[in-house]
Amino acid sequence: MNTVRRGLGIPTFLNQVLPLLHPASPKKRILGVARKYYKNIPTFSRILAHEGVSAIAVTGEDGSDEVSVASGTVIQGIGTENGGKSTIFPGDPGIGLGSWPISAITVKTAGESAALIRDAFNPKKNGGAAYDALCLNTAVALSFIRRMELGLGLREAKMVIESGAAIDKLQEIVAITTALQKS
Repeated sequence: MNTVRRGLGIPTFLNQVLPLLHPASPKKRILGVARKYYKNIPTFSRILAHEGVSAIAVTGEDGSDEVSVASGTVIQGIGTENGGKSTIFPGDPGIGLGSWPISAITVKTAGESAALIRDAFNPKKNGGAAYDALCLNTAVALSFIRRMELGLGLREAKMVIESGAAIDKLQEIVAITTALQKS
């Protein structure tokens, strides 16, 4: 369905509905909401609350649907987590990352995307915009799911990447996906 949706070249109602439909039905979720859909967060919140889901919505002030290293990110409790709203920036105290232009993590092809992802996960290449984006997004996830301070989540994210465990897991997922595509 995603292929058809992307092929249309215009946003459809599916852009808003599909993130709410998770086949595993986890009770904790992080919902990336692009700026143009931000007005729909109250609706998303009611749907998730009805399902008993605790969630946060993240919206990059640069328009992205993720925690941004190019601008501030609005984080809002939704679903059964309904409430608090805050804005974080990559350079905030306790985070201390650099701010990067969005062009530093913008790609045009699947191959460029794969290379950027591999570099971000590679413990020998830590640093750079993709690495910071991976660390900050992971830190927000850990701080929400484990109820830890963002700075602690960031330290844990960096530790897992630098240990090589993150790239090992990425390679395992790639191998499984490749095998499934061949079957």
